[in-house]
Amino acid sequence: MKIFGMKAGGIPMDELLMAGAAKPFMEGFLAPYIGNGSLFSGAVKLAGAMAIGQFVGNNKIGKVAQLALGVDGAEDLVRGVLGMVGGGGLVGGGNQNAW
Repeated sequence: MKIFGMKAGGIPMDELLMAGAAKPFMEGFLAPYIGNGSLFSGAVKLAGAMAIGQFVGNNKIGKVAQLALGVDGAEDLVRGVLGMVGGGGLVGGGNQNAW
């Protein structure tokens, strides 16, 4: 298919699709241990995304895991900050597990 030869932001489309599929699984696996949607969980996930390359390597699996965990970590940080600034509200105050 033509879509798999395309890139978005310099990232191959197949890696983006695989990261999109991996993100919910990684998020669900990590949530009981480090939480979800908080500054803490975001920091841990971003640190993990940076460390994955050291353990898995710079292959396709490593790149996909880094992308999925990095996007999830960035999302958690933003939700954590918005939860503090907005006092909860629609943002959820950093606790998406209650949704």
